[in-house]
Amino acid sequence: MKPWLYLPPKLSHDISPLALKTLSLLKPWPKKTKASKNLLGLEFLSPFGTAGGLDKGAHSLYSWTKMGAGFLEVGTLTPKPQTPNPGSILQRSLKDEALWNAMGFPNAGYEAVKPKLKEYKKLSLKRPLPPLFVNIGKNRNTSLDEAYNDYLLGIETFSELADAFVVNISSPNTKDLRLLHEEKNFLPFIEPLIASANAFNKPILLKLSPDLEIEDFKTFIRNCTKLKLDGITLTNTTNSRPENLKKDFPLHGGVSGKPLASLSIEKLKVAKTILAEENSKQILVSVGGVMTPQDAALRIEAGADLVQMYSGLIFYGPSLLKDSADFLLRKN
Repeated sequence: MKPWLYLPPKLSHDISPLALKTLSLLKPWPKKTKASKNLLGLEFLSPFGTAGGLDKGAHSLYSWTKMGAGFLEVGTLTPKPQTPNPGSILQRSLKDEALWNAMGFPNAGYEAVKPKLKEYKKLSLKRPLPPLFVNIGKNRNTSLDEAYNDYLLGIETFSELADAFVVNISSPNTKDLRLLHEEKNFLPFIEPLIASANAFNKPILLKLSPDLEIEDFKTFIRNCTKLKLDGITLTNTTNSRPENLKKDFPLHGGVSGKPLASLSIEKLKVAKTILAEENSKQILVSVGGVMTPQDAALRIEAGADLVQMYSGLIFYGPSLLKDSADFLLRKN
């Protein structure tokens, strides 16, 4: 049993940066290994990295690097500072290895986080750093019609610091955000963002919901292959509830961890097939329900170019990143 799992979820979440920093002090700086790979014009120390939502405010970039992250993702960040949604926002089920959250993009805002990224990137003068993805979103009070402006500002703000951008349209905790998946909303929204990222010569990825019906998902992925997107992240948390979790978690908010795995893998395999059919060079990042090194290796086998971890780093522990890279090397 991991000691942090004895603590209330919110307390464990709040003290985790300090605990992680202490643990990481004992670790050497990671080195390039046979698990390293080149994608998007970037060198990844391994294909295994931290997921969006884990380090929303860039508090633990150094620590996660020391723990063996092959790449890092910060955010989701929004233009203006934003408090969490009211009420209960975080719960977990130990027996199901599941997390529930209804946070709603709490963060300090673009300008407050920017100096932290600058400070971290200074380390690159001394040693190689894992690529840094910046996950951007909209403030909850920004209308869908104006949402693209929030994301454009994020690309502009972090253009010199991000190695790649992740456009989050799939959180279930911002009202109507997932309506951006709909065709009538999607193209007017995404095209200006792609143009901006391309102008800054930065890769841009799109993070999708696991809850799209399969035929709608197939259509969406096919439409994405026609765009100058560099990659797709599959998937965010789910609105769905297995029967055994309906009594444990509220019906709003998103569930991650082991119950999300089957949905995430399904979407990964479908997307991989479509990208191959369309001869697309877009990469696939798999996230959701990666709980063990074996799970991480299976995502690579299923077609993921990169794999991200969130809940697994809580239930398995922060060594999951390095253990996954080591397992992959032994397996191959």
